[in-house]
Amino acid sequence: MENPVLRGFVQRRQRSVEPAEPRPVVAPALSTNRPKPKLLDQVRQAIRARHYSLRTEEAYIHWIKRFIFFHDK
Repeated sequence: MENPVLRGFVQRRQRSVEPAEPRPVVAPALSTNRPKPKLLDQVRQAIRARHYSLRTEEAYIHWIKRFIFFHDK
């Protein structure tokens, strides 16, 4: 190719198409036999991680409980 811009583009494109080196497989953390948190605790953790307000958390928990009780647990 005579155009240096196109030649650079083609070279970069060819490099990005080449297969990457395989990533090492990371073993999952060893189980500590901790029980999984209950649903409402998981919801609370997720809401707090997103920095929602306390009133929002209370409303979400309330409506989840109503849904569960409506469907007979």
